[in-house]
Amino acid sequence: MWIKLEGIWDYGIDGARQRIHYLANAGADAIIIDHYTTADLQALVSSNYDLPLLATWTPETTKISGITGWLDTGYLADKALQAQHTALQTLLKEDTTYAEK
Repeated sequence: MWIKLEGIWDYGIDGARQRIHYLANAGADAIIIDHYTTADLQALVSSNYDLPLLATWTPETTKISGITGWLDTGYLADKALQAQHTALQTLLKEDTTYAEK
């Protein structure tokens, strides 16, 4: 079971640490951190946990040692879909050009 923690701005780093401890005791397998600042993540990874910490990824995200993995919130999928659309439009234009000749 992976648990997503949001609201670090509301309960702070100490509150996040406490929640991670409680969730580990409750049987969670991993913690996902979302809506954070770089300073938040750096503070969280400075502690040792029995669970892997994952974080959501955005283009502004800086690599932080101690995060087990990064989860894409849709940005990469959106860019891949845009590239696919552009490629299909280009192919369709080329098909029309060759058909006219």
